[in-house]
Amino acid sequence: DVNRSLQKMGANIFFDHKFDEKSNFNLAIGTQKSQCQKPGFLNFATPLSQNNSTSFYIDSKFKIRNFFGQFNLSSGEDLSSSANSFKYRNSDVNLEYLFQYKNLSLRPGLSFKNCSYNSPVTYDEPFDLAKLNYQFKDQPRILNTVATSLLADWNPLPKLRVIGGLRIDKFNINKNYFTNYELGITYRIGKNNLIRAVYSHANRSPSIFDTYVNITMDFYYPYQAETNTNLVYIPVEQNILAKKDQKYPTNSDLEFGWRSKISPKVDIDTEFFYHKLTNLLVSTENREIHSKVQLTPENEIDSIISGFGLMNMYFENYDVGARQFGVSFMLHVTPNPRLDMKLYGTAQKTILNGITDFQYTTTDTKINIDQENNILSTIAFTNANMTLWSEKLTPTLYGGFMLNYMPAERLNLNLNSYMYTKQVFAGTPFYNIISDYTGIYWDNYMTIEPYAVVNAKVIYQLMEKTKVYFSVKNMFGKHREFGFTDNIGTTILIGFQWNY
Repeated sequence: DVNRSLQKMGANIFFDHKFDEKSNFNLAIGTQKSQCQKPGFLNFATPLSQNNSTSFYIDSKFKIRNFFGQFNLSSGEDLSSSANSFKYRNSDVNLEYLFQYKNLSLRPGLSFKNCSYNSPVTYDEPFDLAKLNYQFKDQPRILNTVATSLLADWNPLPKLRVIGGLRIDKFNINKNYFTNYELGITYRIGKNNLIRAVYSHANRSPSIFDTYVNITMDFYYPYQAETNTNLVYIPVEQNILAKKDQKYPTNSDLEFGWRSKISPKVDIDTEFFYHKLTNLLVSTENREIHSKVQLTPENEIDSIISGFGLMNMYFENYDVGARQFGVSFMLHVTPNPRLDMKLYGTAQKTILNGITDFQYTTTDTKINIDQENNILSTIAFTNANMTLWSEKLTPTLYGGFMLNYMPAERLNLNLNSYMYTKQVFAGTPFYNIISDYTGIYWDNYMTIEPYAVVNAKVIYQLMEKTKVYFSVKNMFGKHREFGFTDNIGTTILIGFQWNY
């Protein structure tokens, strides 16, 4: 339905109980049902997919003195018109205890996670991607995670604070241990200035898709023995397969910041940062192209007799990474109690390293000649990097402002905005297969022009516990924020709020 991009409904119940100043209990229960259109897995016609989602959750937290715990359970399904559909059931248990001694506090923790994930693209039998219909089987994949963590907070000097965190995860679907850590130091220079330095290292967790994806499809591949022979389309079996026990994208961050209170009415916060991204997963493809060609009496190629291909695509670690550095700032001004203003922005530069463009390599060739019938049989082994990377995807500048004004005691006016500079989305359509014999690659690009979103909201308090509001989002009208999607228009909202 082109006139309905989103439809959703849900219900939530929250229960909070405070036993005393140091003990409490929180419980949340909810369910939702929604339908939306969004960019997602290519279905050979459009990047848009329609998704129908239903889910249910229970989340509980408790604190008893220095002992903390959390348990949550969620279950649901996400159904689309393609194999990009799944059912899931997740449960988590987290326990922590706070030790305090003088200026040092330690918070060790243990956690356990169980995830049952059922998807047609992860079964033992390959899913035929050329078919739009799918059926669920009783073959859910199970992901168990056991983790231990430690959070430390230390004040060795009145003006110096050191904060550290460490977490180690072990997943049943990956032989590697995953370690995440962070160390932050703050130092107060006088009453109005604070400097800080932070270093962190984080891994993306393994997923069931990375570990179990098993997809196949058949198509016809353009093949030409030589430029002077006829172009034919040979049948090919394409498989998309997982590789287990991979390393996963890892981000290392280094940040330096300065926060200053210039005057009682003006605050400024500045930060310099450097990020390094490694262990990226890339879709690489190994190919075997079998062909038979008829030779002339002079042993020259006359015509193609037959051919077929086998292609296996894997998601695996590859020689590609990224670095990013830049600066961010935030200026906060409160001229008087009724007026509050904020201005913020980030300037950054992203640099890609390694192999970022398509790369096609012939690794081996096996040749056999039938002298009696003058037939040449060839098996060509090749591999290709099927991923397209672009530094232009990340905008150079991002920023915005917030203005909040109370002209009267019951009336509040809010104006806020954010903006991006130009971005270029790039994608590889799988239905346009890379041509091995010409080396020509077919790409999709979409430029997102610079834009600014301005929102306004008026709130009026009718009574002590009753408010009404009028809101306009994206006042400047239609613009595109994401690649291969529709323009986003203006939204007008009228609301009523009652607290009891």
